[in-house]
Amino acid sequence: MVRQVEFIAGSLCLNLVDTIADRNGKALELLNTPEDLRNWIGQAGLPDNVPVDAAGLADVRLLRGAVFNAVSSVLDGGQVSAPDADLLNTLARVADFRPQFVDGTVRHISAHPFASALSSIAADALNLLPPAGPDRLRRCPECGMLFLDKSRPGNRIWCSSATGCGNRAKVRRHRAKKTETARHER
Repeated sequence: MVRQVEFIAGSLCLNLVDTIADRNGKALELLNTPEDLRNWIGQAGLPDNVPVDAAGLADVRLLRGAVFNAVSSVLDGGQVSAPDADLLNTLARVADFRPQFVDGTVRHISAHPFASALSSIAADALNLLPPAGPDRLRRCPECGMLFLDKSRPGNRIWCSSATGCGNRAKVRRHRAKKTETARHER
């Protein structure tokens, strides 16, 4: 069974980072082929006609690493490294997709669609980083997923309370409580 990307990280760039699943366990690469990346780009809300090849897949993996490193550094109280900052800045400078009225509908187009996709992701990452970005960047304590806490109270801990690590933690607490109750009843 092929694991699907869930798009629950709260931002475009963090959803890209999540294409390596379970970083605290058996890290699982979800972007194995250019076709995987092409599908991810369309599912992420970017134009779905972006051409992708093996070199593009390698470029996206570099970008993903830079975003992961930058956000992890911020979460750990450090600074973004110069190489990661340079890569994000360079990619974010490329013109993003622009809306155009084409054949009776508005489409987002670019003369260089792959470079524009990378630019969108890099710009999203830069907008998350302090001081301009929100202070709601989080790391799941179980799987290591980076996410943006968009909950109203701002106290989300887990990657997913419904189906992911949060649910598993609730099940563990429930089972431990049942075991403890049964032990006291003896």
